[in-house]
Amino acid sequence: MRLSMVLAYLPKTVRGMRYKWYFNTEHVPGKQWTGKHRRWRPITLTMKRNTVKRLRWEAETEKYLSTCHLSQAEEACIDEESRAKKASEEYFDRRYRARMPAHKFIQDQLDHLNINKRWADPQEYQRDIPIRKKKSYLDFK
Repeated sequence: MRLSMVLAYLPKTVRGMRYKWYFNTEHVPGKQWTGKHRRWRPITLTMKRNTVKRLRWEAETEKYLSTCHLSQAEEACIDEESRAKKASEEYFDRRYRARMPAHKFIQDQLDHLNINKRWADPQEYQRDIPIRKKKSYLDFK
């Protein structure tokens, strides 16, 4: 509103010029491209052309994805190739694991310590422990 009022009173020589000298838009507070009173970016021919190019590209991709482009014989060949690749991977994995040394456990290291030791039955072990009674204040008399 203010801009149109000012432009109405500007002389004709100034109307064709840029109005940056009169209205500095560099220091407009806030974000110019978002919000209720945002400045709308003009849609240029380049933007339209790029959008159409992207839409055509997407349509072409959908066309290729919707049609089956492999015959059944080609699909079977792919399955054979994948099976052969998987078998070779398993073979190399088995060879790698065969070269690895066996796992060592601490139990194997300490087994010789328990050869002569006889462990008591847990109930017998409990029987040997004396049971302490709680002392009450009456026991101190």
